[in-house]
Amino acid sequence: MEVNGDNVNEVFPERINHNSQIAKLRFDIINIFILRGPEYFEDVQEIYPEFPFELMIADAMFTAIPMVKECRNIPVITIGIMPLTETSKDIPPMGLGMAPSYSFLGKLKQRALRFLLTRFCSSIHIM
Repeated sequence: MEVNGDNVNEVFPERINHNSQIAKLRFDIINIFILRGPEYFEDVQEIYPEFPFELMIADAMFTAIPMVKECRNIPVITIGIMPLTETSKDIPPMGLGMAPSYSFLGKLKQRALRFLLTRFCSSIHIM
């Protein structure tokens, strides 16, 4: 199945019924990643007789990993490229999708947001 940002609504027409971005994201995670796991495992099953591998290195979003590990009894190493979640006084707080500001007021706003998020997150034990 070929799915990308341009054709996702054509491949999954029921996605249009979801109004919020959160609902669409939930739909995408389930339908594009989770439900594809058995299909990916079938692909691995077809490849294995031709190439009997002893170790699999896979992207963290490859949802057939548990099946390869448990059903084939093959060790799997997962990798994932994620953004570095560090912060600096020169950039806005991580996770808000904001671009760095270069004006005095913009930097002041970013500093206030960073302070508030640090206090809020530490009070609920996220950081």
